[in-house]
Amino acid sequence: MSCKPFLSQYILPKTAAVMLLLSFFLLYPLSFSAYAAGEPAVTLTVSDETVHSGAFFTLNAALSAPASGNLNIAVAGESDPLSIVIPKGKTSGRLEVRAGEYKKGGRETYALSAGAGYAPSDSSEVSVTVLPKPQLSFYADHYTASPGQNLAVNLKCLNAAELTLPLDISLRLADGTVIDHFEFGGDKASYSYKFKLSEDCAIPYSLVMYNEAAKKKAAQVPVKITDLNRQKGIYRVDTKEKKIAISFDCGFNNLYTQYILDTLDEYNIKCTFFVTGVFVAGFPDMLEEIYKRGHEIGNHTAHHKSLPKMTEEQVYEEVKSVNDKIYKKFGVMPKVMRPPYGSGNFNVHNITRMAGCEVIYWSHDSHDWMPDCPAKEIIERSTKNIQNGSIILCHNSAPKTKQTLHAVLDRYKEMGYEVVPVSELIYHNYFTIDKLGIQKLKPDYDQVKPAELMGDYHPVIKVTGASADDASPVTLQLGAVWSEKMVVMSKSDIAKVKSDPSLVKVTYDGGDSVAAPVRQGDGIGTATFTFGRDVSFTAEVTALEDVDVYVPPAEKPAAVSSSDASSFGLPFALSGHRLQYLLNGFVIVCLAAGSLLMLAKSRRR
Repeated sequence: MSCKPFLSQYILPKTAAVMLLLSFFLLYPLSFSAYAAGEPAVTLTVSDETVHSGAFFTLNAALSAPASGNLNIAVAGESDPLSIVIPKGKTSGRLEVRAGEYKKGGRETYALSAGAGYAPSDSSEVSVTVLPKPQLSFYADHYTASPGQNLAVNLKCLNAAELTLPLDISLRLADGTVIDHFEFGGDKASYSYKFKLSEDCAIPYSLVMYNEAAKKKAAQVPVKITDLNRQKGIYRVDTKEKKIAISFDCGFNNLYTQYILDTLDEYNIKCTFFVTGVFVAGFPDMLEEIYKRGHEIGNHTAHHKSLPKMTEEQVYEEVKSVNDKIYKKFGVMPKVMRPPYGSGNFNVHNITRMAGCEVIYWSHDSHDWMPDCPAKEIIERSTKNIQNGSIILCHNSAPKTKQTLHAVLDRYKEMGYEVVPVSELIYHNYFTIDKLGIQKLKPDYDQVKPAELMGDYHPVIKVTGASADDASPVTLQLGAVWSEKMVVMSKSDIAKVKSDPSLVKVTYDGGDSVAAPVRQGDGIGTATFTFGRDVSFTAEVTALEDVDVYVPPAEKPAAVSSSDASSFGLPFALSGHRLQYLLNGFVIVCLAAGSLLMLAKSRRR
């Protein structure tokens, strides 16, 4: 037998077959091991297996090996797709999820979805049992109390029997201060609680039932403070600061608002505009312009009607409805309210404070609202006998506004008065209002300037933060520049601080506390003000002059690891396992091509 036929009929075909088998049996395990090493398995778990509707729980994703790059783990949920991020080099990530509305069956299922860079494990699906949403409320629609008085509050849950899981509810003040915690569920359906109002309880005053699991307010009730020290509204403020407030009532028209805003900008002055619900609805663009220019928006009631003639419920609604509209539009709640026609009484004042506003009248009526009042008289009435804490009444549609406003503002400038919004002029706690409507600090309190308070004590401001390109913390230091802004403190605290400045606990506005804004690269820094051994606080500031701005060091090129090769000068990065796939595929193709060539050659022979 010739050697060539034997080679072509037997040897070459068998050799080709063996090469194909080798490519499968030898390289498939290598590919699988590369896949196993490069695509770590993901396990999905949940922090709570039973939650109330609306409550938060956490989805946790765990990798069998550290991530070679930032991984986005896709999860199919009850509504929109979710994504859990696992940072490079880490083995776990988490995502906070809010439970949806209770449904029959009460279960929500979350499952891993396919994605690049990971492989779902056997534990790729979890379920959460969702309980009905708790129905919480106070027994009363409002409470009435005086400062220093004990207040009895009743809390209830209408569907406590359905809540098989204990529900943590905190009782809070409107400012977030936690009074106490309660657990509802099962037979725990109601509580009666007594607590004492502070002597200096601030306005507005309301109580909140806060759902700790859902991280949101569940119910709220206002408290009407019947304070004998605050029977009247505020006509003027007794203050050491040379400040006054100009206020503009905006009722039903919008004749000169734009002119007023432009003129105030010329003088760099901010004022308060008391708006009615009619103005809010009728002139939304102008209302937004007032807010954009940095002026305060006050409340002038919904319909500009005489409040003393109304019931308590009507007065409350007249004030609260405007507050709600302004809050919805700007996210800011008005702090001050002016009664229409300057007409109010003790009951109106208390209900207005219950709705969240301090009642503001005026010390000087410009009479600009009177068509027949001469411009000279308007100017005289607006500027004569002005003193610290004066509040001037003006109107946005007064007929002689263009003839008088510049002259009035020039007169204030000549007298050396700073014009500020009303809420910046008044005190918000520690005060009384006398029979003449003059707001005063209580006898045990006083105003003091930080410079006077601290004397020659000069703390160092430490500015810490991180630039946009460098996550490491940065520390800069500058000398303190004391604010000229008055602060209110008890006389006993003032005496203690003067004897030992390290005791100071006064909060400053960041802009007043440093000479210039502080900027860390492209990010906002945080200034830490240290007044001694242990007392410090932080405040956001906005830049830095006279101190070198921190510049992050240039990033050093990272060493290339076998698992993160960007390699071969390619314009894109290839992870280790993807590169292995390409090499394996190249070898398989070569083997297969060689086998096919050998088979073809054997057939030709």
